[in-house]
Amino acid sequence: MKISCIQMDMRLGAADENFAHAEALIREAVSRERPDVAVLPETWNTGFFPQDLTACADRDGARTKAVFSALARELSVNIVCGSVANRRGDGFCNTAYVFDRSGEALAEYDKTHLFTPSGEHHAFRAGDRTCRFQLDGKKCGLIICYDIRFPELTRTLALEGVDLLFVVAQWPEKRTMHLETLARARAIENQMFLALCNSVGAAGETRCGGHSAVIDPWGEYLARAWDGEETSSGQGKQVHLVMVMNEAFSDITDDPAFTWEEDPLPNLHALQRDPHALSGHVVVPGFAGGTANTEFDVLTGMQTNALSAATTSALRVVNRNLDSVLRVFGDEGYHTSFFHPGDDWFYNRENVYRWLGAEETVFADEMEDLEYKGRLYGRLH
Repeated sequence: MKISCIQMDMRLGAADENFAHAEALIREAVSRERPDVAVLPETWNTGFFPQDLTACADRDGARTKAVFSALARELSVNIVCGSVANRRGDGFCNTAYVFDRSGEALAEYDKTHLFTPSGEHHAFRAGDRTCRFQLDGKKCGLIICYDIRFPELTRTLALEGVDLLFVVAQWPEKRTMHLETLARARAIENQMFLALCNSVGAAGETRCGGHSAVIDPWGEYLARAWDGEETSSGQGKQVHLVMVMNEAFSDITDDPAFTWEEDPLPNLHALQRDPHALSGHVVVPGFAGGTANTEFDVLTGMQTNALSAATTSALRVVNRNLDSVLRVFGDEGYHTSFFHPGDDWFYNRENVYRWLGAEETVFADEMEDLEYKGRLYGRLH
């Protein structure tokens, strides 16, 4: 089962805008990732929470049911519709809704543990029952935000047979470590999968911290988001390792002794500036055979000059599967690719990268707008 946790930013009290934004984010996630389940965070329709709930709460969840039942049916996707500020009778509840692929509303859940430090218990009524349902044959449960601090609630769901727990939240950034620790603990102690969908953005003086995740029963992350509006999709590992090989020229671009009319490595520097990226250099001892030998040394951890006394390209002597960085990550479940802005026949790269563990190779003839050395590989078809 592939789960897309949609880490949504919303405007406080702006229900119309938030409904449109939530629907657009689900459509985008389904188009891009083809999940089995799309998940929204807590009180996405109003934010957490405006002073005047009367003006923006969803009366009996009617709008939520109409919009997202139809959307689930149209896209043939299960939707764990986070929770909404829900006007019921003369009061308000923090209510979660779940829709299956046919659009049927499978479950409703009113948050049972209200966050008293923020006064949530003055604005909302607490629920008094647990939430269980099935999606595509999987036994699921759902809790909301502060509920996760009460282990007996999750344990009750586990004893009722739940294998996958959805946690929807508006958790503040300054306590992100608590959320991550609690989510992993609930998964480990109950031996269940856990899909956490937190929000981002500010509501008054409170900023939500994101870090949505899909966690396995070992407490390991199958997918993880950070602190911006994005989607965390749990099926296999979603971490990306990008190794960019440049010749010695690449090092001097960071040296203040040199100036450039135009950045010679704009795409590499864009990768380095990405807030989700860690950047560094891998240095290899030999450069006698040119770029091909450098590739070989970096990917395999071996030294080219140990292969042969003769001056040759290391890639010319590769004719079978070898251990490499690509193969190590492939064995751990990552998809491995190699992009080269050159010809596939040169140094027999078409076969060599496959022998080194690349599942996918892309060469110059499959690239558009390919530029000269110093630019990354252009734009792929």
